[in-house]
Amino acid sequence: MSISLYRSIAGQYQQLRHVNSVSMMNTISHLIEEQVMHHDMPINFFTGFQRFSNFAAQQRRYERLAAVCRRVYVFGIPDVRPPRIAGVEFISLDANSPLAREWFLVVDTPDFWTALLTEETDGRDEATGGRRYDGVWSYDGAVVERASLLISQHLGEVFKPVTARNYERQSAHIGEINARMAGYLESSRLARHRQWAQLATLHSFAGAMAMLSPSPLLLMNGCPAHLLQAAVDALQRLFGATSASISLHETGHTYKVVVADGLSVVGRRTIASGEGPTGRAISSGTPILIADALRERERDPLIPDAATLIAAPIIGGRQVYGAITVAGERSEQWSEEDCNTVMSLGRLLAAGIEQRGLPDSSISARLDRAQLIEQALVRLRQPIGHLHSLQQRLRDEGSLNGPQTAVVEQMDALTGTLAQSFGLPPAQLSERSGSKP
Repeated sequence: MSISLYRSIAGQYQQLRHVNSVSMMNTISHLIEEQVMHHDMPINFFTGFQRFSNFAAQQRRYERLAAVCRRVYVFGIPDVRPPRIAGVEFISLDANSPLAREWFLVVDTPDFWTALLTEETDGRDEATGGRRYDGVWSYDGAVVERASLLISQHLGEVFKPVTARNYERQSAHIGEINARMAGYLESSRLARHRQWAQLATLHSFAGAMAMLSPSPLLLMNGCPAHLLQAAVDALQRLFGATSASISLHETGHTYKVVVADGLSVVGRRTIASGEGPTGRAISSGTPILIADALRERERDPLIPDAATLIAAPIIGGRQVYGAITVAGERSEQWSEEDCNTVMSLGRLLAAGIEQRGLPDSSISARLDRAQLIEQALVRLRQPIGHLHSLQQRLRDEGSLNGPQTAVVEQMDALTGTLAQSFGLPPAQLSERSGSKP
């Protein structure tokens, strides 16, 4: 049976795809393998080595992995006789099989799920001269399940989908992997640092996207609030931005800063379409890179002190929802690849808005709820007026001692506060004092 894990997702997840070197692919693979081994997961582990001869360099690691897992399946062209290892099953591939060109790892369990799905590309890596791969590393349950289904079909087994996923455990696993990745960034060579920073930024945010519930508790301008914060955190912690902000559509041609960190201005700060690099990115629908703000005499109203700046639109299938703006501390800090990374992050945010935000039909529902609330407030205004009249009668019908007078004064203050909260001015309060509920 001829299947391709990479092609099953490549067209739908273009914003997450990244070209990687062999060293980067090894590191990603090790991050996943180490997570499984560290937590002693008794799982089925699927991996593609392209050729069995590539397995020799990883044999000791996979002996440890097999001691933990229920079963490890290694796919590849049988160009050499594979070793006998308890718990490891080698799956032979025909040289013409699409899987023979793919480097992949798939873990699909209730507590942890992830998939690395890549295909070897033409050409050589510029830094090392080695092979290059184009692909996706994802925690998206739909991506992982699709890969699991195809693997089951290739093995001729009945597919048994995961029916219930533990998002709390998954979140903990993602956090651990991201922490180790950040540590790798700290120690990586400068020549490869930017590629890792770009990948880590998208990977970290994709993890937040994968953990998004169908009904987010808090929305900001139609976008789940924790996604906005996750994007800013990734841009500062992994991408290397000294400041980052996200602006979302408010009304007309105006966009409001809804989340920011560093030098950015948040709160009531707004920007118009076409205003500064951020506004131009929104109006044009394309990212803008300001390599040297001083030399180019470019200042963005959102981050006016930036030495270098990237502004990328948050653009989806329906509209441009806003922009991401990031600043660096030194000129010429970022390249066109960095610009594309921020643009990809913007597309992911747009997907979060379109997939998880409130649908248009919810507007009428919110109006209905607002009318019900207003009706309830109207009904409550009359009892508040009556309460005020009772307090007045209490004063008029007898002398009060000091403590009683203090209590009535406190009641007056509370009644006045309630009246203001329900939109009942003092004049109307006095008019209603004689009315009964």
